Amino acid sequence: MRRMWAFVLLAGLAGCGDVDKPSPRPMLPITQVPTSIRRSAMAKQPGVRFHTAWKLPNGGWHLRGNDMKGVAREIKLSSDGLVLQIP
Repeated sequence: MRRMWAFVLLAGLAGCGDVDKPSPRPMLPITQVPTSIRRSAMAKQPGVRFHTAWKLPNGGWHLRGNDMKGVAREIKLSSDGLVLQIP
């Protein structure tokens, strides 16, 4: 009987992780990124098809996409479209 309760307790605790916590930076579709930011990113990395973005705490943007070969590419831009980093 004790083993059964221990199993039930452990099974219940297994679902109590941080799974339901919201992401600190929610992912956004590229359509929600301002046009000027998208144009700056595409000008700096031609041939990359950006598909996701994150709004940075400083007001800038982090965009992620794939090039023609399928290689993942990223770029970070300021709120006015200046390139901050190409990791």
